[in-house]
Amino acid sequence: MADDSIFSRLPRASWFPDSGAIVYFPIKSVQENGGLRVTPRDRLYRPGAKQDDTGASADDFSTLSHFYNGLREAGQLAEQYPANLNRLIDALKLGAGTLTLPTRGPIRAKAKTWTRDDSDNKTDFAQLTIHWVANNEDGQTAATFFPPQARSAARSLAARTVRALQAEGAWSADVSLLESLCDALERASLAPTIYAGDVAERANAVIATIDRIKGNFMVLPRPSSPPHTLLLLSPSSWSAGRELSRLREVAARSRGATPGSDQVITVTYTVPKSLLDVATETCQPIEDLAGLNAGMPDQRFIEPGTRVLIRRKTARAA
Repeated sequence: MADDSIFSRLPRASWFPDSGAIVYFPIKSVQENGGLRVTPRDRLYRPGAKQDDTGASADDFSTLSHFYNGLREAGQLAEQYPANLNRLIDALKLGAGTLTLPTRGPIRAKAKTWTRDDSDNKTDFAQLTIHWVANNEDGQTAATFFPPQARSAARSLAARTVRALQAEGAWSADVSLLESLCDALERASLAPTIYAGDVAERANAVIATIDRIKGNFMVLPRPSSPPHTLLLLSPSSWSAGRELSRLREVAARSRGATPGSDQVITVTYTVPKSLLDVATETCQPIEDLAGLNAGMPDQRFIEPGTRVLIRRKTARAA
């Protein structure tokens, strides 16, 4: 492409695989395809059909690139063939990553297919066509790597724990109280920070209840031990014990939060940033920020104006 091409005045195209290095490459044309998952539904005594949809289909993109030596485009290597072409094809094989297109910006995607066309009648030249498919599962998957928080998971974890205990025959007054105690903890976690003392009080109640349940059903065997104290020590009951431990950990984390420091607020930026930039500027652990912003399409490229969640104690740095 020449210096005066339209794409040369837009963000340069790049492919940044999650497990590799970023590769910048020239773009000659971009074709985008999309649609809705539409299903016609006939209705009695009415002509035609109602068109139901369950959301948008995955977007896909086709890009055409020319690789040659002597390229004159800002931000691109002048010598493209064959080294940069080979580098890009190798990066396509690494799986999911961030595709940046001049016309669309960053997109979470995977390269589904690609076709390279070299010709012996053109020196140091190749054409590459890539079919990309948008990949929208990364944010949801990333969320599973971060621990659940009391403000959103206490009740659901308690319900799952109680079901697991019931399946093993472990039932007591403490088990019957567990869901209501966790409901109170979750409500307190969502309240303004002036009620932070209530969070600690309810978390202590949950922890004490779980400890009593473990004391009743997870006692190391002794000659005089009643049968019910061994219910959660068998190999088949590991799931119930795991759920108890997870619920206790959630309660303990909420109890350890200091007043005001756990409140989540929204900030925006006027220039592009990565979540690592935000963590550095606000002196906040990247793991915590990543968990708060797990639904963000691309944590490595935050467009200006994007809402970013941080802790209140770091608001002054934002």
